[in-house]
Amino acid sequence: MGDSAGGNLILALTLRLIKSGLPAPDACFLIYPSVKMGSGLTSPSLIRSLEDPVISYEVRGVNRKLYVPEDTRPDEDPFMSPILASDELLGKMPPVRLIVGTADPLHDDNLRFIQRLLKLKKDAKALVYENYIHGFVAMKDVHAYDKVLEDCCNIIEELANL
Repeated sequence: MGDSAGGNLILALTLRLIKSGLPAPDACFLIYPSVKMGSGLTSPSLIRSLEDPVISYEVRGVNRKLYVPEDTRPDEDPFMSPILASDELLGKMPPVRLIVGTADPLHDDNLRFIQRLLKLKKDAKALVYENYIHGFVAMKDVHAYDKVLEDCCNIIEELANL
């Protein structure tokens, strides 16, 4: 389980384990993960990040510089940008559950990632919260916060029972 950059780390580790032939986690629970560490604005939700209050385009750039090693090409490296992983690697992914808000700059990439898994007939589901921004799971003042936590607990329970 991981959120934002932590979701990226969970995916990168899972893909590395799969590539190495080692046991992967039984499941992945991702909360608005960063699945693409490249720098381009290539979706409506990323373009909206120009004005995002939590992870604006500028903040994403600073975070990318801190997170991505200088000798890495995140637009080509599936371990930095899991959305770029081959069908062969993604085809071996464990069940994936993902939550994201429609107002999150990562929304479109998150749904593209889930769509790739579904196309490969993987057990993957996304729960999308209308008008929620990045980081909403950690914001107690979010509308319906108790429902969000209940949904998270239900996802964890579902994955534990697979």
